[in-house]
Amino acid sequence: MRIANDIVLRNISIRFDQEVIFSDFNLTLPKDCATCLMGRSGIGKTTLLRMLAGLIKPASGNIDGLEGNHIDGFSGGSAMSTIECDPKRFAAN
Repeated sequence: MRIANDIVLRNISIRFDQEVIFSDFNLTLPKDCATCLMGRSGIGKTTLLRMLAGLIKPASGNIDGLEGNHIDGFSGGSAMSTIECDPKRFAAN
């Protein structure tokens, strides 16, 4: 899948029950560029990917740049993947 424009998230809020995952979150994912999401466990990386894939909807905010793009025929490793890492390996001494 080739994205024609940058993907821009504006003032995104996501909640599960009473837990706030994102509140007024903003992000621009440039077109034709690989983006790495890094963060501790439970911070919302997978939630962000699920939202971009259309599997969950934000409580508020806008996502621009995905109009007309579909994930039909998506094969897991071609566009998105996850890598587990040990944070101690990357810690400064």
